[in-house]
Amino acid sequence: MRRRNDDPIISLIILGVIVVIAVASYFISNLRRKKRTEALERAAGELGLIFSPQGNDYLVNQLSWCELFSRGRSKKVLNLMRGSNEGREISLFDYQYVTGHGKSRRTVCSTVACLRADGPPLPAFTLRPEGTWDKISKLFRSADIDFDTHPNFSRSFMLRGDDESAVRTIFAPAVLEYFEQRSGISAEGSSDTLVLYRSSKKVPPDGVNQFLADAFGALSLFRAEPRPGVRS
Repeated sequence: MRRRNDDPIISLIILGVIVVIAVASYFISNLRRKKRTEALERAAGELGLIFSPQGNDYLVNQLSWCELFSRGRSKKVLNLMRGSNEGREISLFDYQYVTGHGKSRRTVCSTVACLRADGPPLPAFTLRPEGTWDKISKLFRSADIDFDTHPNFSRSFMLRGDDESAVRTIFAPAVLEYFEQRSGISAEGSSDTLVLYRSSKKVPPDGVNQFLADAFGALSLFRAEPRPGVRS
């Protein structure tokens, strides 16, 4: 009888511990988000960019052609920094979306740099780190654009584009070497827009300046030479 009387008490204690942990996790998560927003607002001010804690659906819709923005649901743009530099339109932000349901539900967030600039149009392409499944799928179909001159790049990245010839043209040796030195980065381009990010990773506030410099570097390399006839 004593064991039966103790069971409800033990259950209540366990439930109480779970509730306390859940509440503590919620407040800690909110505090971290607040501190990140404040730090990013300071970084935006130092860079001369306009800061908005909450973005808008317009930017998500503008980038709907990107593979990144086709994933998940409940899509949000957070900590948006916007401005321009030497004719290039800059948007840097945290992009958040949800995958799965129930116990498999997961919130994913990546920091994204989006640059727009006049010049020869970029052909549509998607570049991302090559995973195990990609290596297996290549045994059955050839969807990856590889470069014999840069085997390290070809082993590390999955590169795709409808116009393979045009994509090969913009991925000159300097571009291939740029990405070889930055493992884990993803890039997507089309027409006047270049997007860079690391999937499921947020850039720390003190790394924003370097991340933006890397994005400018990539855009400069893609636009280094005139490319008449490249189709977007």
